[in-house]
Amino acid sequence: MYLNSYMTSGKKLSEMTEVERGKDMAPLLYDLLTTQSCSEFGEDKIIKLITDFIPNRTTLANGGNFVTHEVDEKGNLFVRVGKQKKVHARNKWTSRVMFSCHLDTVDRSNKGLVRQLYSDDGWVQCGIVKPVRKLFIGDKEIDSNWVLDKLVKEKCKVDFDNYTVFKGKLHGTDDTLYEEWTNLDIACEFKEFEELSKNILGADDKLGCYIMCRMIAKGIPGLYVFHHGEESGGIGSRWIATNKPEYVQDIDYCIAFDRMNYGDVVTSQSGGRCCSDEFADALCDALNKHLPPKQKMSKGSGTFTDSASYTSLIPECTNISVGYKSQHTDSEKFDHEWLEHMLIPALLRVQWAELPVKRDPKARETWGMGDYYGYGRRANTVRGYDGYWDFPYDEDDEFRYSQSYKVPQQKSLSLGTTDEGRKNQFKTIQSSVDRHRYAIDNMVPFDIADGFFTKESEEMKIERVLMTFDKADMSMRDIAKLLIEAYEADPEEMDF
Repeated sequence: MYLNSYMTSGKKLSEMTEVERGKDMAPLLYDLLTTQSCSEFGEDKIIKLITDFIPNRTTLANGGNFVTHEVDEKGNLFVRVGKQKKVHARNKWTSRVMFSCHLDTVDRSNKGLVRQLYSDDGWVQCGIVKPVRKLFIGDKEIDSNWVLDKLVKEKCKVDFDNYTVFKGKLHGTDDTLYEEWTNLDIACEFKEFEELSKNILGADDKLGCYIMCRMIAKGIPGLYVFHHGEESGGIGSRWIATNKPEYVQDIDYCIAFDRMNYGDVVTSQSGGRCCSDEFADALCDALNKHLPPKQKMSKGSGTFTDSASYTSLIPECTNISVGYKSQHTDSEKFDHEWLEHMLIPALLRVQWAELPVKRDPKARETWGMGDYYGYGRRANTVRGYDGYWDFPYDEDDEFRYSQSYKVPQQKSLSLGTTDEGRKNQFKTIQSSVDRHRYAIDNMVPFDIADGFFTKESEEMKIERVLMTFDKADMSMRDIAKLLIEAYEADPEEMDF
């Protein structure tokens, strides 16, 4: 394994204020954030925290609303709040609103280590004490690639793009695939220390879990689904949509709380429209009445969260920003004050069942890439939505596919990993690949006959074309032939 950089950004945890449970943060939120829960282990602990909270904060007649909960065979937790009525001698829930979040996080490593929370200017981060390997040359700690480059230049009058340690000596190369490693004859060693280090916080999506618990405690009617395995490709939600669609048969809205930053009400995800503009505008207006002027909600596009699994079953599906940043990294943080004092009070005031329902879930856009890709020639926009879509990876990732083939080699240093570390890395990679393929399978391919959407930026156009090539499994030779044919084509013979 190669390390791109030793350097860490921002304040050290030791310079921040340690968060005290019950004093600085609500006990439930603190417990959710400090309990590890990747999909391979630990979701049961989160389910217990939630179900233990519900009876203590609600009653069976909370404002006339009954509260029930159950876990299905896939590990999804369902909580229902509302009234029931007799339909053909059977009791049916009257609420048409569904709320969504997920139980798991991407934090698979450092299993069992105690999580502690730290705050700086309202932003909360996670820290753990864990073994850390540091490189030493003599008595000098090498804490950045810049320091390493400078030292190598001073001693050897050269530098390299990549370094590794072999048999106690520093080696360098400019190309790890095609060039030999050069022994620089510089003695060095790694030393292990117990150190307070930043760790994945899991605000994605423990904040969604907490928000929904607060709404349940308030007695807001709805079907609350805490999904299993979203970070592994939407396992729980896809299972419900495929195997138990009757669970959401009478639902008109699916609102997820799993979006980064402050200001998005998502209208498109997984390559297609997920809710109507009328619904999104009305929801933004309802929230913005109670949000500060500089942090208003507006329509945006996303990639994937669990609500995307229901777009063919539920008319209005969306995802709302909940205030976390740098998700899936050790620098993950969230705005505690905004969550508690601005967002949640605004959410508790929305009349969810009064929002408009305009989108037809069966009116799905279908697009073609022409004879080159075997999808058929023309696009067929059933409802004529003129939106735009962005592409793969989870709702919260900032990955850009168009950059993946031209990332320059970084100054790097081989640290090595344990077997457990390699196993966790593999699981993380597999999770990303699963989400990537799911997004590709559900994207709207580019068709030369139909061109681009009016709101697509230049980078979005490039990304969608690249994703289309990927979806069609085209080789570089196929792409080259396509470009030649397009260049040599007679415009008068084209069918568009």
